[in-house]
Amino acid sequence: MISLHEVPLLEIENKEKARVAEIKEQIASMTEYLAFPPDAPANELKRELESVSVFLIDDSLGEFKAEAAITKDAAVIELTRRLQVRQKHESEQAELARLRAESEARAKADHEARIAQDAADKATHEADENAEREATNRRQKENNERLQREAKDSKRDAAFEQSKRETAEALAKLATAAKDAKEQAEKDLLAKHAADKAGAEMREANTRHRAKINNAAKAALIAVGLSDADAVKVVTVIAEHKIPCVSINY
Repeated sequence: MISLHEVPLLEIENKEKARVAEIKEQIASMTEYLAFPPDAPANELKRELESVSVFLIDDSLGEFKAEAAITKDAAVIELTRRLQVRQKHESEQAELARLRAESEARAKADHEARIAQDAADKATHEADENAEREATNRRQKENNERLQREAKDSKRDAAFEQSKRETAEALAKLATAAKDAKEQAEKDLLAKHAADKAGAEMREANTRHRAKINNAAKAALIAVGLSDADAVKVVTVIAEHKIPCVSINY
């Protein structure tokens, strides 16, 4: 059992542990820069340096005041060194980027100038070629027009004769197609009549056969004592498959 005198003692110990943990956490926060990668940007290092620089070293730190001061001084020195190194590196990189951009701009301008000159030379050459080509085309066109005029009459006559031949061939094909269609229709009609006749004959033969079997079955039923009407009913219901497990074999 915890006595009444032990309770205040526990509270004091817990408060002391909390105080120590808080101070150690504050001191540890000044060493977060140690986890920064080697290429951490200057703006991050600067923010961290400013954060460490404003860390207040006073008596509220108690017995950890000296440790906090040492940690702060070490952090400020190291962060300052890293910041200077990184700022120098970033400045050099910015200068290299500027020089590279200027070089690329000059190269681009030279390239565009060469392209423009090449385009001008090409345009001049193409203009000369076009002029020569147009002259050649004009002479060829004039020659073609002359030949077309000379061949116009003969072509017109040939086209007329060809049209006559094509018309005659088309009419002949239409006549042949009409004849073939008529013959096929007659064949189809004859085949349909034959099929209808065969179907009717088959249905008639089947009807006679079934009637013969049904009459034989009726006669057998009458022979065992059924009346004619009852025998007809029995044969009918069996033929219509209304009695399970009983059928007439046709």
